[in-house]
Amino acid sequence: MSVTGRGAYAVQVTVADADTWPRWLHYDDKSSLLEGVPAPSDAKQTVTINLLSADSQHYQQVVDQFSIGRNI
Repeated sequence: MSVTGRGAYAVQVTVADADTWPRWLHYDDKSSLLEGVPAPSDAKQTVTINLLSADSQHYQQVVDQFSIGRNI
């Protein structure tokens, strides 16, 4: 999980159904960039990402979930 305060809002990124991040996936707190290149053996798996963005007072928030992985 990664949390970053950006003044007016905060971002939380987690991997669903996993205790740890995949080794190939990286999140940069400063730029809010999520990137990585899986090894061929990792490319056979799907990683589901949860994204939460909230204002500093937590009055409003946006939640999204998306998957990175092979297309079956």
